[in-house]
Formats: sequence, C-alpha cells, structure tokens
Amino acid sequence: MAPLRESPTTVLTDPAGLEALLPSLGLNDGAPQLFPDELRPQLGRGLRFRQYPEQLARYLVHLSTLGVRRYMEVGVQHGGTFVVTVECLSRFMPIELAVAVDPLNVPALRRYEELRPGRASCARTRAAARSRTSCGARVPSTSS
Repeated sequence: MAPLRESPTTVLTDPAGLEALLPSLGLNDGAPQLFPDELRPQLGRGLRFRQYPEQLARYLVHLSTLGVRRYMEVGVQHGGTFVVTVECLSRFMPIELAVAVDPLNVPALRRYEELRPGRASCARTRAAARSRTSCGARVPSTSS
C-alpha cells in the first residue's frame, strides 16, 4: 500500500502513471492465462487484485474526480481491489465509510483492519453469518 500512500497525487490522477504503479501491488493468480507475460511476475503476490491495471487505473482516476465519501464493494475475493480503491480515494477525500462484502473469510481484509486499529470492523453477509465466517471490513473515516 505504500506506493498508493506515498505517490504524488499527480500520479494517482494520471491513468498511465497509475497503470504503471498498480502491478507493483500484486495481481490475482487465479487465471494466469488472462494476463500478459509482462505482468506474470506480479501474479499471486501482494494485494492480489484481479482487474487489469489499465482498466483499474482509468476507473480509479474517474472515481477520484467524484468526491466519493462512501464506498461499498460486493464480492471482494481477496480484498485487493477494495484496499486499492479505498487507499486511492482516501488520498483525495476523507472516506466516511467503506464496506467490503463477501461470503468467504478474507484474510487480507483482516490484515487491513489491523493496519487501521480502532477504525475498521468486520461485516457479514447472510451466507457468512450462517457459516460463522467473517467476510469483510467496515472502514470508518481515517481523518482525525
């Protein structure tokens, strides 16, 4: 997450600059054949987001212009896209509420909660509540 927290906002608002930065955060390795050879070294590492960096960068740049204060992601798998999105958005506007929802336990979101002590709590979907597994993180505003 350091690259997102430490990069100048000019990089985070430039689709090409953000696209170059995103792979360093780690990509999902669930379907390696879907990624070009140059991105393969980043598969299975870090945040493990599934989106192509080119597409995710454009999405994040657009979101950064909208003044988003509340964000919900349904179906987070490893939680990577959720973390990337919340970290990017929080560089432009205090996030009042961010919610990740998935029926499965998401260890990466547990670690994300630990990085934000007292500012994150677990959420559950119906399916997760029946199976007694936690599934996501509720991240209140990080502003002081």
